[in-house]
Amino acid sequence: MISIIIPLYNAQQYIAETLESVLSQTYANWECIVIDDGSTDNSANIVMEYTKRDSRFSYFKQENSGPSKARNYGLSLSKGEYIQFLDADDVLLPERFDVLIREYAKVGDNFILYSNLEVGNSRNIYDTQKFGQRISMGYDIYFKDMYTHFLKDFLFIPGCALFPAALIKNTQWDTSIKHSEDWEFYLHVLCNNKSASFRYVPQVFFYYRNTEQSLSKNLSSVYAASYVVLEKYFSIENFWGYIKTTSKLFSRNLFKYIFSKDVHKVVFPINAKNHRSYGLFLCFPIICILSLYYFVRTLLKNKSYAGIFKLHKFED
Repeated sequence: MISIIIPLYNAQQYIAETLESVLSQTYANWECIVIDDGSTDNSANIVMEYTKRDSRFSYFKQENSGPSKARNYGLSLSKGEYIQFLDADDVLLPERFDVLIREYAKVGDNFILYSNLEVGNSRNIYDTQKFGQRISMGYDIYFKDMYTHFLKDFLFIPGCALFPAALIKNTQWDTSIKHSEDWEFYLHVLCNNKSASFRYVPQVFFYYRNTEQSLSKNLSSVYAASYVVLEKYFSIENFWGYIKTTSKLFSRNLFKYIFSKDVHKVVFPINAKNHRSYGLFLCFPIICILSLYYFVRTLLKNKSYAGIFKLHKFED
């Protein structure tokens, strides 16, 4: 069985299309758990209609506490051997579960399979656009790669992944993080399962809706949260990875603040948390120097003003 967990908050214009994509699955052994995060629109009534149509749908409600808490609630209720997280405005393609379950039969449950995706707009999710960042590193992603490359060199949405329940049974979404919580969750899973990794499936099985309400639009907050995630999983073994990744993110934050409208302020890594070790504090001068190097290098590589505005990523 696959347990599909959907956090829901005021998505009345999208939720029916999302639930229809679940119903359209050619693989029938699933349950769909919708956790209403205190919606005030007509979302609940729409979901309740689906619970009447098909007993595989279930509806639960919590006080407004954010999607991470809703996902944790859904996990506590789930019965499936696999877990699919799905936002209330995204859709799955019909053959997704059929193909991924067959693939799991080949590779085993020490992998987390994640598929390719398309990005649609708020009015028509099938009217696609370029994602703007690559989905895969081209090889299996273990903890070290997830720590040093995610967000900076590749990115995938939680809905792309199908998780073996056994790998995440002791893992909770961090409710204290409002941005980059998906990255923290991936790191948590890999930290708890040292031999596990993410494996890319190149077919498109997932459509992501790019809306103005998306939390990821607030890039300054994303940078701040990313510093927190990097600190949370800091260790001597990944010391250089912490320095290098934080420096590149800080440099990108500064670059976008100066040359684009995507970022409205510069967030310093030193302000990411109120409580930090002296070791992390001493890293900050190194981060500042290395960030300046990355900033100047990027500036020199972009020979025209237009080129600066088209910048998407930093190269190692």
